[in-house]
Amino acid sequence: MIDWQPIETAPKDNKRPLLLAYFNERGELTSLDFDGSWECEQESWEMPQLYWYWGSHNGIEEPTHWTYQPEGFAKLKGANA
Repeated sequence: MIDWQPIETAPKDNKRPLLLAYFNERGELTSLDFDGSWECEQESWEMPQLYWYWGSHNGIEEPTHWTYQPEGFAKLKGANA
């Protein structure tokens, strides 16, 4: 069983690979991403608030949950490439 956490608690330092998921309103997993990174933008120098977003290569733009990738996942991912 995967221990999904709310996206608001996800680490944004990109130090460990993450699995990100989108669960719909019925709690069904509809999208999964393993190959992206957290990106940060600043609106302007006048409004220095930072905005974080998930830069995805697999199309998931607004993940709802996250978990760390399991040990050895990167090797499996590379084997299928």
